[in-house]
Amino acid sequence: MARLALAGAAGVAALVVAAIAVWFLGQSLTLALEAIPLSPAVSTLTVGLIGLLLAMLIALVGRIVAAPRHPAPTPASPATGVADVAAELGGLLAQRLTASSRSHPYGTIGTAVVAGLIVGALPELRSLLASLLKK
Repeated sequence: MARLALAGAAGVAALVVAAIAVWFLGQSLTLALEAIPLSPAVSTLTVGLIGLLLAMLIALVGRIVAAPRHPAPTPASPATGVADVAAELGGLLAQRLTASSRSHPYGTIGTAVVAGLIVGALPELRSLLASLLKK
């Protein structure tokens, strides 16, 4: 759990540093365009359009990567015992949750954030979950 929190914090820090670096690159591009005979307004417009094109490219790549893939159908096997039925139900639930999270990624992220905030704000719930996970 600590490794996951550390990885998340490192990811957020990397995003902040990358955003600052992109900002400085945009400013330097604006200054470079102003060094050639372009007005400040035209150079700022050019940098803004390049930034919008880059944002659209990133969104397009994200959409392609996050596109739902059709999972291969799994052959149904007859369940014989209670453990087999429970395993099949768990597998079906996992498939449904995966399909739902892929079809609604922002809702899934929002739910995870709200759940994390609730667990983080309530120490009683945190201790209950910790005791359940230790069993």
